[in-house]
Amino acid sequence: MTPTYRGSQLDSLATCPFNFACGLLRQASKEHQTDAEVEAYLSAYCCPEGVRYIMDNCGASPMPLQSRMTAIGIQFHAFAHAYGTHLKRTGMATDWEEADRIARGMATVDGDFVKSLYDTCVFWFQQFEHNPQTFLTREGDVDLRSGSFEQGRQLAFKAGDRDCLYSMHPDFAKLSGDLTLLTIMDWKSGLRADVYDPDRPDKQLLRYAWAFSKLFPSIIEVEMHLVFTNPKHPLSDEPLVWVRDLQELAISDEIVTVPVAAIAAAPEFRPAVGCWLCDGYCEWALYCPEGDAVEMVRDLTPETALEAYQIHKETYRYSKVLTAKRAQLKRIVDAHVEQNGPLVVGEADDGTPLTYGPHKVVAAEMPDVVATVVELQEMGRPDAIRALVKGTPREVAESVGMVKPFKEGPLKSMRFKWRVGNSVEGAPDEDADMEIESDEKPDRRVLVQPTAPPEARAPSEFADAF
Repeated sequence: MTPTYRGSQLDSLATCPFNFACGLLRQASKEHQTDAEVEAYLSAYCCPEGVRYIMDNCGASPMPLQSRMTAIGIQFHAFAHAYGTHLKRTGMATDWEEADRIARGMATVDGDFVKSLYDTCVFWFQQFEHNPQTFLTREGDVDLRSGSFEQGRQLAFKAGDRDCLYSMHPDFAKLSGDLTLLTIMDWKSGLRADVYDPDRPDKQLLRYAWAFSKLFPSIIEVEMHLVFTNPKHPLSDEPLVWVRDLQELAISDEIVTVPVAAIAAAPEFRPAVGCWLCDGYCEWALYCPEGDAVEMVRDLTPETALEAYQIHKETYRYSKVLTAKRAQLKRIVDAHVEQNGPLVVGEADDGTPLTYGPHKVVAAEMPDVVATVVELQEMGRPDAIRALVKGTPREVAESVGMVKPFKEGPLKSMRFKWRVGNSVEGAPDEDADMEIESDEKPDRRVLVQPTAPPEARAPSEFADAF
């Protein structure tokens, strides 16, 4: 069997080898029934030790079957494919009326209409324009597009002495009529932001360009467009574009052959704890061996002070796993509440139901951190400045005796306001010392720090090779 690699697999390997290995086992299990057949499939990719590690440690059925973010991304690309096919078939440049009908029918996840997905589809089709001349004129550009739901193009290549295939499904690709200029587009429907370098193109786009330049040696220049289709994404106003002259700077085969060689040689595929996939994107979290390690640490009884220190240090690594898992589970619950309303989670002592859902809470805000620092300096409170660095807005307020929201306090730059947040109605009041001065009382009084943006994904360990 000739092993076939996709860009998403290579990205997964660089981000978390365990995630990659579980995906590879799932693919093997889809195509084969017996363990012997699955092992033979894996042997085309991995060394014997790597095959054994995957069989012993990885899962073949993701739990849950699909993260919500992944499902939204797949549905957006299904919509884009359907609309693009309609324009091809009819020879039209745009058809917003039909696009809106398609979007309303396909903006669903688990049977429920998702407004944010619909908005993303609308934002995209209002910008996208199909050029019928591309397909009607012999001298026109050559359509290379093979969307995620069309048959992908494949490139045969060598990794050492091994014969391999690279399979690609670009969202949009075309070649100029003289076969020298390649234009590639990749559409991103999510909100997660990477760190992009103006001198270093996106890795997925670069691999597409590498493969097409092998299939069409006449290509001398490549335009690579990264288009953010979600209107809430900070880069949605204008796509990122990289232009590369392949005669001046060719794309090294190592962009594909290096990770392929790593897969073939790896004796194990351990999890990368704390990577961006842990933040709700990983479909294999329940199989992660780091989760089992938490129980092992919990049950350990140290015999020496040094052993206690080492175990204590180790717990921080596992706490990151639990923190990420809690955040993932909470997003699942919040998504359910947003679509279906409050969730009954138990009963109070008097038998009344406890519901988790939207309630008014008190939020502390620091609109101008610099102004707050100046105020604390003028007050001669260096301890409060330390609380500002390490703590929440509520802790800063309490450190200077500001415990009555909506009352004048020593910090003019600190303010309290109502916000709607999910909480359990009827749960014990965690902030009974806070005296709410307002005609309208909240169901639960909690100071909530605004959510910080997710950390950008770290660059690939192979980045310097290309």
